Amino acid sequence: MKEELITVEGKDIMTKKLTNERVIYKDPIRELEMEFRLIPSEKLRVGAYQREESSSLANKILNSVCHGFIVPMIVVENGDAFDIIDGQHRFIAMATLRPQGWEVPCIVAPKKLTNLPLLLNIEKADTLKDRCTKIYKVYIDFFDKGVDSESPILEASLHQPHLLTLGFAYCEVGLASPSMVESLTKMFDSPIRTELSAAIEERRNRAKAIKGVEDTVVEIAKENKIRDYNLKRAILSTSKQALWGRKRSYDDSFQQGCAEIIMQMNETDWSYLRRY
Repeated sequence: MKEELITVEGKDIMTKKLTNERVIYKDPIRELEMEFRLIPSEKLRVGAYQREESSSLANKILNSVCHGFIVPMIVVENGDAFDIIDGQHRFIAMATLRPQGWEVPCIVAPKKLTNLPLLLNIEKADTLKDRCTKIYKVYIDFFDKGVDSESPILEASLHQPHLLTLGFAYCEVGLASPSMVESLTKMFDSPIRTELSAAIEERRNRAKAIKGVEDTVVEIAKENKIRDYNLKRAILSTSKQALWGRKRSYDDSFQQGCAEIIMQMNETDWSYLRRY
């Protein structure tokens, strides 16, 4: 094995250990050990926390991949296989061109990055539904693996607890439009500092409450023959303004906040919106 020291402007920035197929180095920002490797396609699989596959996105990327695979995928080692944590649509596009028997250029990252699915995305910015789905999957997977004491740590690492509630609402109780209720959810929501099993139960209760808010908007729109999405959002934002003005946080429970805004919407005459 040959070692090579890379120096820039007199400063040693990384050491490479070279073999026929691998380059091991430290990333220059956090000095995390990374590895460039050519990995057989049959050992690659899409990571469990990735967003839903998009055939339209894969088809767009196909035009780029046809000219060469320039950007390596980012993967983490998982037993005898490797989970793709960034690049799943590049992988799908390549599989269209060469279904089997090829080696894929990959960067093998530390396994801890598996649990931070919102950090890595090159091909397309995540939609709100994508972000909600990803962190919901992380949360449920931790629980399924029996990591029952990690809720405070896990929620802190995900940074945006309201996305967890929206994830439960979207993935479990059929919330159709997370974007409509996002600002309200963010206002009501807060981290849950308890065991994961109890935290999941509370997230599910909050998910049902925010779904009730959406259901109320849908029912009011139906009664008043309102089809425009922006007017449906206006029903919610007008009610929120009437109750709390410019407040960005809410002191009572999540469920209480949802109950109050549902009451406000039901007690308001929305007939003036019918003409739009």
